[in-house]
Amino acid sequence: MDNTVVRRACVTIAFLFGAIVEPRAIGQNTPAVTSPPSVSQKAPPNGSAPGGWRKARPRLFPSAKVPFPQISSWVQGGPFTAWEPGKVYLIEFFLTTCGHCEESAPLVAEYARVFSERGVVLFAVTEEEPALVTAWLGDDDRRAIMTYPIAADPDKSTLSQFQLATLQHTTPRVFIVRDGAVQWYGHPDDLDKPLSAVLDGTWKPESIRAEFILNSQEKRARDEVNQAYAACEKSGDWSGLRTLLDAIIAGFPERKSVFELIRFGALVGSMGEEEEGYAYGKTLALEYASDATVLRSIARTVLNAAYVQHRDLPWAFELAQRADALAGASDARAAETLALAYWSTGDREQALANLDRAIALDATGKLRAQWMQKLARWKEAVPGPEPSKPRNTVRGKTADDPSGDEGATPAQ
Repeated sequence: MDNTVVRRACVTIAFLFGAIVEPRAIGQNTPAVTSPPSVSQKAPPNGSAPGGWRKARPRLFPSAKVPFPQISSWVQGGPFTAWEPGKVYLIEFFLTTCGHCEESAPLVAEYARVFSERGVVLFAVTEEEPALVTAWLGDDDRRAIMTYPIAADPDKSTLSQFQLATLQHTTPRVFIVRDGAVQWYGHPDDLDKPLSAVLDGTWKPESIRAEFILNSQEKRARDEVNQAYAACEKSGDWSGLRTLLDAIIAGFPERKSVFELIRFGALVGSMGEEEEGYAYGKTLALEYASDATVLRSIARTVLNAAYVQHRDLPWAFELAQRADALAGASDARAAETLALAYWSTGDREQALANLDRAIALDATGKLRAQWMQKLARWKEAVPGPEPSKPRNTVRGKTADDPSGDEGATPAQ
């Protein structure tokens, strides 16, 4: 079904800007699935790296078999106790405190309604207490939208079986299960293509298994980096983060450029090692000279990361131009980064023109609202470099944000 049909029946979905997942790992192509895990559904063995770092091992991924969750508390509708043959189950994980979950609820409900005659069954799960969920559903408007079965999972057994088994815990998130086998999982906004293919019988979960496993491993590695980042920030000793990033880069070759970019951002930002950081960044720019995504990410770190004290604008501008050219002037993010480069160097006319181009190229619409706000702001503001925030030098601690700009610091 065309996703626009579903959208017309739902409220406008707001997107979490700045947290959009790239369609592939930065600097890496999605690996071909030549020898998938065995029929036993065990994930590939852990990798190892210097310093004892090892890749995490997800327990759940596309094509894995999963038993029906043992849910004890159905707040609304249900109960369901087993996978029914031939049915396609949508399991939506949400939180009552998650605004994006509530915004996405009409979309998920509409998918279930439209496809109910084709055997789609929807139920939602939250890890919160039943009484809290019942009170939350007391709102008439909310209850009118969330008419489907809802389960409470306060002991987190279902959370552990699904969400945590993928090494991620994000909401809203939907799992597609057919005949007890996981077909796909992700944000409700991306549900259309896999659900339609599953119903048509053309979906091959094995074809995305390797990619999803790598995504899970990357997420867990990022979590480790964030924890190390916070500890080093508190102590003022950044050696632990250096050691961890070097180990991950050595032990995770499939996604090494992701963590090389994090290392670059930390050096020129929080660590204050700009000379070393820029030398490292120039090495990366040479290594990934034909990779538009890496070049764009390096440029954006220099142009926009909050705690970079010295912005090498000529170099960043050059990288932004090369990234846009490599992308054939057809990539929205590359166009936006080039717009930022023009703005930083004082060229309002070119900045606005390229930001307009970025907005037009944003086929998904996920960044359009954010960029439209920037466009309006730029029309009134004076162009120039992004101001740098001073580091808090007390005990060596900085106030850097580990969830900052893409490619600059560890992303959540």
